[in-house]
Amino acid sequence: MRSRLFFVATLAVVCLFGAVANAGQPVPFPDWWAWPPNLPDSNTRLQYHSFQTDPNLNLSPDWTADGYTPSQQDQWTLPPTGSYNVQTSYMPLLFVSDPGLQDLADGAGFSVDENDVLTKVMGNLRVEEQYKEFFGVVIWEGPAGASLTVDVNSEADTTISLTQYDIVEPTMLNWRATVFEGLIEPQPDWEQFDFTFTGLGSAIAVVDSIYVGTQCVPEPSTLVLLLGFGGLCALRYRRRRK
Repeated sequence: MRSRLFFVATLAVVCLFGAVANAGQPVPFPDWWAWPPNLPDSNTRLQYHSFQTDPNLNLSPDWTADGYTPSQQDQWTLPPTGSYNVQTSYMPLLFVSDPGLQDLADGAGFSVDENDVLTKVMGNLRVEEQYKEFFGVVIWEGPAGASLTVDVNSEADTTISLTQYDIVEPTMLNWRATVFEGLIEPQPDWEQFDFTFTGLGSAIAVVDSIYVGTQCVPEPSTLVLLLGFGGLCALRYRRRRK
C-alpha cells in the first residue's frame, strides 16, 4: 500500500526549503489556503484539529472546509494511551496569525509517548489527469532532542514527493511548528498522513493542533513544476559558488 517515493521531486523541494529548523518565522501557508469565514475553491479540502476532544467528532473549535465531496470519510487513528485536552504553555499567535481562526491553537492538546503514531486518512476523488498538492502544520511541544517524522502514503500506483522542516520560536524552544508539504501523482482516491514522535525518552509530547489541506491540480503541469524546482536549485547553487 505504501507508494513509491518520488526522489527527484523530494530533492528539488528540499533544495528550496531545506530540513533545518527556522527560527522566529510565521508558518508560510500556500496561496490556495482559505481562512474562515471564507470557503476554499472547488479543488481544495482544508481542516483544523485542536485535540481538545476526539478529532473524528469535528467539534468546535475544530473545522472542516470542503470544496468538493470526497469518495470516502476521513478518519483519525490515535494512540489509546494518549489524553485529550492536556494543558500546555502554548502562546496563541506564536506560529499562526490568521484572519479567521486567530490561531485557535490554545494550549490544550493531545499527549503522546515515545514512538506513538497519529494517523490521518483523507478521502479524495481519483482523477488520472490531475495531481494532488498537500500542505500541513503540526504545532507541538516536546523535550530537547524530540522529533516528529511525517510519512505520506496513498494508492500503490502513485508517486509522492514530501519535505518537512521545523519552525522554532527562540523564546519558546520547546515549542515548534513542523511543516510538511508535497505532491501526489496522479490524484489518488485517498491519502494517509502518519505522524511519529521519537526522542521523548520517558517524557511526553503534546500536540496542540494540526492544520492539513489538499488541492487538486490539473495536468500536465507536474513536469514543468519539477523542472522549475530543479532549475531554482541549480541557480541557488551557482550563486553560492560565486
